[in-house]
Amino acid sequence: GTHIWHVDKQLLPAQDQPPEKPYVGIMHMIQNAFQGHTTSFLDMQLAYENLTHARRAWWLAQKMWHLDPFDPWNGSRDTCRRALHPLVHHHPFTKKMCLHLGPSRERSILQGMEKESQEMQEASWSDLVDEAVSAGEVYHHVWENGDVVLWDNCQLLHRSNPYDKSEYVR
Repeated sequence: GTHIWHVDKQLLPAQDQPPEKPYVGIMHMIQNAFQGHTTSFLDMQLAYENLTHARRAWWLAQKMWHLDPFDPWNGSRDTCRRALHPLVHHHPFTKKMCLHLGPSRERSILQGMEKESQEMQEASWSDLVDEAVSAGEVYHHVWENGDVVLWDNCQLLHRSNPYDKSEYVR
């Protein structure tokens, strides 16, 4: 769901484009679902910069499978189309190093964990996100009617902060 940290690059695999391709997200809040609704943005470039040298080396040595969001799982992630990408990439414009965790916990598998359960794979991804959140900087945007927010999917993870979906329509 949107309350989990993710990037919006779902169309890139369908267009046969690499995840490093520049990709900007835009959201326009026509009518806010409720007062205080927020979206959080995590700076993955700053997260990389703030890691210790040992942790940077570890991240640089890792790769992650990105599962195609348009390929149906049919009950097994093993048969889903995928591509292997490094966990650290150069931003296409700034050339600075950024952490890159893949689209979401459901669509990302750390290399070497392919035989683990989906629960273990997702827990590993969540642990990496927690490390990035601890090292990075998070901006919380409080939405108001008419707001327009643009963000760089090559550098930022984002999420809608949890709310009662039975009470509010988003």
